Amino acid sequence: MEKRDIYHTLVKLVYGEDFRLPGQFAAPGPRGYILAFLPALRQAKAYLHPTSPRLPLSHPIHFPADFCDATTIFLRTGATTGPLQPPYTGPYCVLHQSKKYVPLEIKSHLYVASWDRMKAAHLPPAQPASQG
Repeated sequence: MEKRDIYHTLVKLVYGEDFRLPGQFAAPGPRGYILAFLPALRQAKAYLHPTSPRLPLSHPIHFPADFCDATTIFLRTGATTGPLQPPYTGPYCVLHQSKKYVPLEIKSHLYVASWDRMKAAHLPPAQPASQG
């Protein structure tokens, strides 16, 4: 905004010169350079192709052996915990097993979780109640 009485902008009064926009920092080059650059750019772009998708893995995915017969598991919460907070909750009862997802019974509700978030619970066998 120009002051009408002194014919200068506030920027010129404060800094001694006008601000430059980012496009004004570089001096304009010869026009022939730009015209020679465009065909090279188009040719380089013509050779670009999208990457083909990966083929599925031929080897089986690693599945820990202790999950095959696990009846109880610990479930990783995934939340940031404090220094003395356990990263896993449980143990929870496994209702039945599948390759990737497992239905669990948590607080009498059905919850489906991935094997990636689980750790097998190796619990001692239950002691029979003593009578007497």
